[in-house]
Amino acid sequence: MIRIAIVGAGKGGTSLLEILSEDPTIKITGVADRKKTAPGIRLAKALRIPTTADFKTLLKKKNDIIINVTGSPAVEAALQASKHEGVEIISGRSARLAWTLINERQKSQREAERLLSEYLSLYDLSLKLSSNENIAKLYATVIDYATDLTRTPAGSLTMFDEEHGEMVLVASKGFSRYFSRVRRWKVRKGGLTTRILNQKGVTVIENLKKSPKFNNPILLDEKVAAVAAIPLWNEGKILGILYVDDFQARSFSEKETSLLSLISTIAATTIGKAKVLEMTRLMAITDELTGLFNHRHLLQQLSTELSRT
Repeated sequence: MIRIAIVGAGKGGTSLLEILSEDPTIKITGVADRKKTAPGIRLAKALRIPTTADFKTLLKKKNDIIINVTGSPAVEAALQASKHEGVEIISGRSARLAWTLINERQKSQREAERLLSEYLSLYDLSLKLSSNENIAKLYATVIDYATDLTRTPAGSLTMFDEEHGEMVLVASKGFSRYFSRVRRWKVRKGGLTTRILNQKGVTVIENLKKSPKFNNPILLDEKVAAVAAIPLWNEGKILGILYVDDFQARSFSEKETSLLSLISTIAATTIGKAKVLEMTRLMAITDELTGLFNHRHLLQQLSTELSRT
């Protein structure tokens, strides 16, 4: 473990303390500043790290590195004159460089942890979808994960009715109760739906007010300002569209659109399989010519009703 003391508890010293205190390989032996109300002193006390008004007190401790962020030549001279053998004094530009390098390392570590968390969420999504036989719950789960991972307050899922050339709203989240009053609509040439369907990637509209060509009355009524949407493809066929919406104009990062794309792939595969299973089940209980329920279905229903009595 590396033992580090910090001289100077102003802005620079506080930033260093915040970064270094999170590293399990580092032990902060103490923080020094003449001002008892300095922000770094308050933080050190909160972290139960020894503090002192006299930096020379830190020289008596066993340290590997002393970081001087006071900017004082007199403090630097005193530290150099009194340091023990094997102790490194870092100050001036070297201290700023050390802070920058440590800060970047911490940022990279946090980013790696966040990525791991996001990919674990995607794995969890695939498990939940594969084990869910209720297609309505499956739709709702897809929207929940899509909105969570893209940090959006609302979202919806539509399925494509190829026979009638219509989109069908099957699930939504974060909208008013009036949003679902229109559950079907024709795919209009030149409209927003057509634009989304013509792209295999994510379509992003950062500000609907600045895109009058794609203004949708229902979205405007809901005060939606930004949209990201992606078509669901399965085995070369379009299944539907997954939307995430925000009520504030905003951009979507490359990471967010990438996550939305991954969610759409997982969702399309699972929904495709669920639809095949549903079709197989219907074929097993309906007459091929009339479309009416067959003898097998009647026996199943009779058995169910008898078990209830």
